[in-house]
Amino acid sequence: MITKVHRCTADLVKAYVKKSDEIYARYFYQEEIKQEGVLAEYAGSEAAALFNCGMAAITTTLKALDLSGPILASTLYSQSKKFFESLKEKGLLVQFINPAQYDILSTTSLIFLETIGNGFEMSVADIPTIMEMIKETDTILIVDNTFLTPCLFNPIEIAKEKRIESKVLMIESGTKYYQAGGDMITAGIVYGPKEKLKRIKELRAILGTYLQPTSLEHFPVEVSRIHQKVMPKHSENALKIAQYLEQHPKVEKVRYPLLKSHPQYELAKKLFPNGCGGVFYFSLKGGPKAVTRFADSLQYCKISGSFGFADTRILPLGALQDNGVLRIAAGFENIEKVIKDFKQALKNV
Repeated sequence: MITKVHRCTADLVKAYVKKSDEIYARYFYQEEIKQEGVLAEYAGSEAAALFNCGMAAITTTLKALDLSGPILASTLYSQSKKFFESLKEKGLLVQFINPAQYDILSTTSLIFLETIGNGFEMSVADIPTIMEMIKETDTILIVDNTFLTPCLFNPIEIAKEKRIESKVLMIESGTKYYQAGGDMITAGIVYGPKEKLKRIKELRAILGTYLQPTSLEHFPVEVSRIHQKVMPKHSENALKIAQYLEQHPKVEKVRYPLLKSHPQYELAKKLFPNGCGGVFYFSLKGGPKAVTRFADSLQYCKISGSFGFADTRILPLGALQDNGVLRIAAGFENIEKVIKDFKQALKNV
């Protein structure tokens, strides 16, 4: 159990003072150092760094790398894309690509992609192939692995197998699956080599993007054990709901990588044999009006913009985007309750 008293260790302070005239307390919280060690061990990485949210992890990391060459970015969460667009506006060469555009990967200084794209098509990045292509280059690869966690897919381990771990970083939002189904805090995590994490942590202190000490008590210490229990269940429930919806006459299309109808099903089955998380998308016939009627008719499932909860949550995107799209975040509860709720809500569409 993480305590609420945040102490500094004398040895750490002395080691830092030798290198600097300034002492910054954020470097010395035992609880933070302990939790980062637990996370690093879980992912099999040399080091880990905690942040106050996922976007803080992304922006701090990109700034710390101080890139000047071309950047390729693929299938991004909306705020991530806005950040890369801001870099482009400042003169940095940023190109947004489909993850299948492998022919141009070797000419860039950085590739930033999501393992599974956070968008309706849920495109899957063939990360082992991409790593193979950058082996003989100076390209850095950053993988946003929020949808899966190291439990279901681990880019760090693949990088080790290919002996390129020194230039691969993994980023995840700790707001999602890292709170055992809860939603008490926002958090971000970066996994990777010590040398790069050292620069990132130094900038984290300057920018103030560290995870606040009082938030640490909401971070489960036994993350690995918890994920092994709940992540396969999130995945199993998501697939069952997706399969049910795919057969419903009022549903236009369902997108989940482990559905046979997904264009990259064979790749997904190969990369994610233990499941690919609880998030998927589907669209209703009837556009935004159908989305609103469906969402308003739900009796058990809740409306939420986040995911990783113990119970299933719905995000009625189509009501804002003028289409029939909804995002589902399957929980790890009794799936029959969810399907029963969907069934009655679809009667009102």
